[in-house]
Amino acid sequence: MTQAVMTEEEKYYFDLRGHLVVPSVLDADEIAVCIAAIEHHASQIRTRDVDGGGLAGGSPTLMGREGRQELTGMLGWPEPHCIPFRPLLAHPHVVSRLNIMCGPEDGGFACVAGSHKSGFPIPYGVKTADEDMGLVEQPSLQARDVLFFMDGAQSHGPMPWQAEHERRSVLFKYASCTATRTGKSRELADPEVFWGEELVAGMTAEERVVMHGPCSSLSEGVRLTVENGEVHVLE
Repeated sequence: MTQAVMTEEEKYYFDLRGHLVVPSVLDADEIAVCIAAIEHHASQIRTRDVDGGGLAGGSPTLMGREGRQELTGMLGWPEPHCIPFRPLLAHPHVVSRLNIMCGPEDGGFACVAGSHKSGFPIPYGVKTADEDMGLVEQPSLQARDVLFFMDGAQSHGPMPWQAEHERRSVLFKYASCTATRTGKSRELADPEVFWGEELVAGMTAEERVVMHGPCSSLSEGVRLTVENGEVHVLE
């Protein structure tokens, strides 16, 4: 089991490359209940339209057999189907690393490692992966792993999925509370206002912290810490 502490090697790798794979964060039982919840809501899965190039932007290298399948709203699903996903928001392995970060052949996630540090426009052939200059990489991932990456700061996207089984990933996007300052954002920052009470009802105090809207003037009860492998609200 991976330790719920960001190592010095992980810090260096993430700062240099812009992404980080943390292996074996979840166990088989945790994955099984997530899959069961997804299967229960399978009728809500929508497939992105590929007309006009879709997410591939017309690139033959990135174009899959069909559009990406997406399923949203799992945090607000009725119990018990929301329960497997909510703890992932404030998982010890996630919190311990975000606290520092913020302050393969089957297809799937790919990125241009180090592109978050580049001061020059990305060449078109690299962007489409048609002539990638050897820069596009696919981190090797297993079912229990967690992948951190810099989203808008790092050039990334999915390669066409070639395996017979479905590719299923839970995607959370985290934003720093300093993304906005005070004023109106302070009035909207509380989770029950920003997301609605129905969605956050039943969440733990730690999970609610993650659900705050961005506002730099928030100071009390909106920070998390990891002690002895458990996440706590930092008062």
